[in-house]
Amino acid sequence: MNLSKFRSHNPHMNIMFIGLMFLFYHYYNFSLEASDFANKFYSERSGLLAFIFTVAPYTFSSLMAPIGGLIFTKLQKQSKNYIFPYIFLADSLLSLLSNLVSHYIYVPKMLYIALACRLLQGALLGGMLPQYVIYIYAKSHGLNERVNYGNLFFILFYLAIMAAIIGVNFFSASVLYHFNWYFSGAYVALALLIFSYRGLWHNFHIENISINHSWSLRKTWQHNRSSILRFTFFITFMASLNAYFVTVMPYFLVKFLHYSVQRVYFMQLLIISCGIVGFIVGGIFHTKIGRKFHLTLGLIIKLLIFIMFHFYVSHDFKFVALVGAGCLFCCGLMASKILVILNSIFAVPSRLYGIALTYNLSWGLMFGFSGFVVMRLMFMFNDLYIPSLLIMFFSYVSLISLWFTPEKDFFRYLEAK
Repeated sequence: MNLSKFRSHNPHMNIMFIGLMFLFYHYYNFSLEASDFANKFYSERSGLLAFIFTVAPYTFSSLMAPIGGLIFTKLQKQSKNYIFPYIFLADSLLSLLSNLVSHYIYVPKMLYIALACRLLQGALLGGMLPQYVIYIYAKSHGLNERVNYGNLFFILFYLAIMAAIIGVNFFSASVLYHFNWYFSGAYVALALLIFSYRGLWHNFHIENISINHSWSLRKTWQHNRSSILRFTFFITFMASLNAYFVTVMPYFLVKFLHYSVQRVYFMQLLIISCGIVGFIVGGIFHTKIGRKFHLTLGLIIKLLIFIMFHFYVSHDFKFVALVGAGCLFCCGLMASKILVILNSIFAVPSRLYGIALTYNLSWGLMFGFSGFVVMRLMFMFNDLYIPSLLIMFFSYVSLISLWFTPEKDFFRYLEAK
């Protein structure tokens, strides 16, 4: 990706991407801390309560994402100005509050305030990220830049997760606390800076159509239900796969298979790094990635997951890390142009609600909720193969949806100006 070209053409969009890095970092970092403190305060008295607080930061916020998506999309439809800066500023203030809560979280009741923050942030993310996708497509210059900015969206997400893992597990609480305070303050300052660029969000248009002229939810669904359902099922598989490696796998390996905590986090960093490489490679060869390629990658991932769970039990750490890295690399390839595909399959008037529905019912909802389902079923049935069964189920759903997806849907974005 030609970053110097990005800097010269889109300085305002670069600022917004930096803000996205702040957002993802705070979201994942606070979730890691909530998990640690929940186990510290509740594991001896109530294993179930500790479990709820461990997964709640993702689960509850994911459940709020579709609701927030509909609420903020409705608000956006009422305004010709882009409401993203308002949502972004609210999230930065919530992150500042979250940091305050995490510092005083030695009082167990503060966890409830933390959950309230996550609920509100989940709703904000549900409204913010689909609009971010529209913004990327509308403000990018040229085809390759659209694809690269779309991939940068996910790469920043992965980098923020890696930064949070490194911070929580390899730095002292004091260092992390001061870093987070400075980071939170910078996040608020950046949100205010974005808010000050009125040209960035006033009188916002999507391909010469004012954003407040978008279709209603009902009309969007009536004209696009097939595309919404197909791509929701497709993206759900990628969301559940990412959720497993980011949220479920560390807990699964340490709690049930007694892997070393530090080794598991090193493994997670390696796997996420390979996911980033997958996005980069996919961005380079995006014109070659069509329906057959996605079907092939889906089958490869199914095979890798089957092999990986077999070697989990035998504690072959190196092989597990290698296969896991292969899974997320393939996932990166599959998702490497999904944002430009979502933009191109919906007609301009239906794009606002179409992307909000598809994104929030798949990635927005399942990234957190699938982790809750997997870990809860493992507790209920004491079956170590629950994660693989659930991911296999979503992979079949994804492959079926891909089978009925027209080949042209993967390349409509090439026809855009």
